[in-house]
Amino acid sequence: MKKVLNINNDNNIKGNYPAFLGDTLGYADTINVTYPEIYEMHLRQRSFFWTEQEIPLTQDRKDLEEMDKSQRDVMMLNLFAQWLIDSLAAKSVLSTFEPFISNNEIYSLLSTQSYFEGIHAATYSEIVKNCFKYSNEALEQAKKDVMVTYRSKVIGDVFQKTREIGLRYSMGEKFDEKFLKQQIIKNLAALYGLEAISFMASFACTFALTQTGKCQGIDKSVGMIARDEREHAEGDRLIFNVLMNKESGYKEAFNDCKQEIQQIFDEIVKQEFKWSEYIFQDGRKVLGLNEDNLKQYVLFNAKVCYDYLGLDWTYGDVPKTNPLPYMSQYIDMDGVQTAPQELEGNNYRVAQVDNDLTDVEFDF
Repeated sequence: MKKVLNINNDNNIKGNYPAFLGDTLGYADTINVTYPEIYEMHLRQRSFFWTEQEIPLTQDRKDLEEMDKSQRDVMMLNLFAQWLIDSLAAKSVLSTFEPFISNNEIYSLLSTQSYFEGIHAATYSEIVKNCFKYSNEALEQAKKDVMVTYRSKVIGDVFQKTREIGLRYSMGEKFDEKFLKQQIIKNLAALYGLEAISFMASFACTFALTQTGKCQGIDKSVGMIARDEREHAEGDRLIFNVLMNKESGYKEAFNDCKQEIQQIFDEIVKQEFKWSEYIFQDGRKVLGLNEDNLKQYVLFNAKVCYDYLGLDWTYGDVPKTNPLPYMSQYIDMDGVQTAPQELEGNNYRVAQVDNDLTDVEFDF
């Protein structure tokens, strides 16, 4: 059985802490930082700390009551979907990886992302509690909405399988190392797809509604969530860079399960397309937004991920510029479309002057 705390971990003497599948962690060691770029991302994300109750929502309740039914339904459905997806993320980001983690920086980064996903889920709960007259009934309605739950299925299935394997691994069951690396890669890919694609259609709907000047408390709250998700996606990419460029066996593992990753991302896009169709069913309308440009926005975001992972793109041409310009004030896409690079340096000691760094292409 894996120990909770391994005080005999001697990776500080060996010179580095492997990302996954090494010795169980002991001391929280910031003296010997194997991947400084990941630790710096952890510190950056942590600096954005906020709470689910800091934005007043009194006016938002009045604004929602005054909205026409079509707009109110769009706002409600997207809040429900985000609430569920963030609840899934809060319970999965760290817990699914934790049995395999053997690097302090990765543990810190995923702990921070998991913590913020908890804030996000609680924020949606606070919005429903404060803005809907019958909040408990709204929760029950969300549970029963098939399309709300459908949006989380493919990612939830990957997380569930990884969690089950991780529990068995923690109990001492032996697995082929290549198999475990494949599962870690698939789990990371699912997380990246969740944070880089799955949230975006709902963000677009919410912010289209708040562009009118109504529901500014929701606008600010969800705006902070959108910023965090952008940062989380960048954190996921950093971990990918480490595994592909600095750890052994993960390129091979990726190539062996690339078709499964392709299927995961294709299903994510399919789910977001179906959601775009569902939002505009029954005559629902949003000023400046429709099914077509919402789907184009899904593809605009998805193309970045497909290109980054080297997946096959079968969706035709994608807009060269953001099809929903108002989203740029919430999510700066320029920051996530650059060619993936990383800083090479396996044994980085904090406060050490010598630090040879070279750019390495992320090449599968």
